[in-house]
Amino acid sequence: ADIDRFHAINEAMGHEVGDRVMAEVAMRMSGEVGDAGRVARFTGDEFVVALPGIGLDEAVAVAERLRHAVAQPVEISGGEVLVTMSMGVASYPGRVADIDDLLRRAEASMSRAKQLGRDMVCQYSEADMRRMEDRRMLGMRLRGAMLHGELHLEYQPELRTADRVVIGFEALLRWNSPDLGLVMPERFIPVAEAMGLMPALGGWVLDRACAQSRAWMDAGLGDFFVAVNVSAQQIQRGNFADQVADALQRHGLPADRLELELTESALLENADRALHSINQLSALGVRIAFDDFGTGYSSLSYLRQFTVDKLKIDKSFVCDLPHDPSSVAIATTVVAIGHQLQMSVIAEGVETAEQAQLLAEIGCDALQGYLLGRPMKAFAVADWLA
Repeated sequence: ADIDRFHAINEAMGHEVGDRVMAEVAMRMSGEVGDAGRVARFTGDEFVVALPGIGLDEAVAVAERLRHAVAQPVEISGGEVLVTMSMGVASYPGRVADIDDLLRRAEASMSRAKQLGRDMVCQYSEADMRRMEDRRMLGMRLRGAMLHGELHLEYQPELRTADRVVIGFEALLRWNSPDLGLVMPERFIPVAEAMGLMPALGGWVLDRACAQSRAWMDAGLGDFFVAVNVSAQQIQRGNFADQVADALQRHGLPADRLELELTESALLENADRALHSINQLSALGVRIAFDDFGTGYSSLSYLRQFTVDKLKIDKSFVCDLPHDPSSVAIATTVVAIGHQLQMSVIAEGVETAEQAQLLAEIGCDALQGYLLGRPMKAFAVADWLA
């Protein structure tokens, strides 16, 4: 069992409040388990509950009671703190080799609970274990990949809707492993985030993208930007804007030739720090895009605070156009909101002419997707433009 977003409590309220919450959680769990088992703090904000002599279904029921008990407000001086827990349940013997194996299975199930949205209980499945072992294996190989030149960038074009002129290319990270083959970002980026590698990985992408943008500029290929995805770990670091300024200066790249794409998760952990970084980036003249717009619950509140140049309609809404009325309504609303706030709007994941036509009709400024151009290596861009 793991306390959800415990680091945010420590950061926002201080370690004294964090210790108080930890002690209260431990006391509630111990009180709920009673003589039926043992509760131990395992590491950090993780707990292990051992329940001998009961079946899996009963163990899941106990876990649900623990989750409910922990979710009650914790009284602190001057107010209350609400916490939730993600829990994984595994049983022994059940083809489990030893206690270490049992703990790994429970941890794998807990990881799935977090991925599914936190504040829930998940039972162990073989798929959980495969995912966890895959992440561990990738984690061991990823540092070597960064050192041994196994990473490269591909570039996907973004086109203006009205005349299909290229306005930019999004830099997309790829890992070509000698042993694993092509590993896509959705598989290894979560591992990099868990290992704290995103600042180093993101810094490498930023440097390579700026170098490539300058090379295309010198070759006279066109007046377009290169867009780089920025992780939460990067934007939350106080010196990120300085790193961007250094990259621009090192490659002699005009600031408007670089666009930084941020997702809502990059802003959630510490909005004040993210706002400070974005203001610094805007002062440099760098373009700012809000990626995956519409998928987060608080996107609109952030738009009031942050200076953003562009919104990207998430592909999950684009894929059902033009036949799904709800997706049409959402896309139309995003375009209207963006334009009212003096932002341009681009749709990603455009794969059919019908989608492109509908997006043009509702006033979407730019398009990106397989219909317009697939990701390609840098050397292929000149021929594709020609």
